Amino acid sequence: MENPPVLSKVVAYIVFGFIFTGFCLLLSYIITLEVTDIADIPKDLEMDIFIQRFLNNPECFAYEDREISRVYPGVIDLEKFKQENLDKCYKIEGMQYVPGFKLKMGDKEIKSSNFEFSKQKISKDILIFKDNNFEMKKMEIEIDIK
Repeated sequence: MENPPVLSKVVAYIVFGFIFTGFCLLLSYIITLEVTDIADIPKDLEMDIFIQRFLNNPECFAYEDREISRVYPGVIDLEKFKQENLDKCYKIEGMQYVPGFKLKMGDKEIKSSNFEFSKQKISKDILIFKDNNFEMKKMEIEIDIK
């Protein structure tokens, strides 16, 4: 009479083992998917970092209120939107595989010395500072990826 309870315990352990193994496999699959999604680098991250350099650096084009020593990130001072400022803030001498840029806002167009031809084009709405006023303008950014 002791055989049926032992047999039922063995069957219960086997069933529990299958269920537990399946749960562990499912859990590891879900975790792997989540970790992979977290580790994905956005497609245009490098380009965005270069563009942010132009928009947020007062040595490039970012508007700076000198009276209160404040830089307004993402706001372009139209007076600074010149070839000399681009050359000063985007130094590429001695560097390999850096993208070239051509920036166009209205009728003003400037480009880095390594820009040959456009391989990617981005259009951004940018807040600019012009004649003591802020206004929205569209900036076209052409990128020459090496």
